[in-house]
Amino acid sequence: MHRVLPFLVIIAVVWGGCSSSAGLIFKDVVDVPKDRCVVYVYRPDDEKGTEFDMRCNGEEICVLEKATYMPLYVQPGKVEISSLVRFKLFSTGLLDPALAGPSECVFTGEAGRTYFVECLANQSAGQRLSISVVPERYARIRIRECRLRNMD
Repeated sequence: MHRVLPFLVIIAVVWGGCSSSAGLIFKDVVDVPKDRCVVYVYRPDDEKGTEFDMRCNGEEICVLEKATYMPLYVQPGKVEISSLVRFKLFSTGLLDPALAGPSECVFTGEAGRTYFVECLANQSAGQRLSISVVPERYARIRIRECRLRNMD
C-alpha cells in the first residue's frame, strides 16, 4: 500500500498535466425545455491550427478548438450559426488575416428537435470554414471523441 500511493499520485499529476482545457467527452444534454431545440456545434479533431469564434443568431457563444463541442438551447425558427475562422501561422500562434474568412449556416429549428452543426477548416477550398447541419447518425460518430468546451 505504501508503494502504491506515491505511484498513484505521480500518475494523477502526469495525467492532470496532460489534460486539455476542455471538459467531459460528448454526452447528450438532458432536461431540454420543450419550447427549445438543441443544437450541438462541434469541431472534430483535425490537424489544422485554427480557432473558430462561434456565434448563434449574432451572439458570441464560444471559441471552438479542435475536438470540442458546445450544446445550445435555441428558440425555434431561423437559426444562424456563424463563425470567423482564424488560421494560425505554423507554431507561432500568430494569426494570418489573409487566410481568415467568415462562414455561416442557416436552418429552421423546430422545438423538441436536435441538430448537429459541424465546423471544419477547409483549406483546399480557398482557406474557408465549412459550417453545415449534418445527419445525426454521421454526427454521432464524429462528435463522440469531442470534449465539452469550457466557458473561460
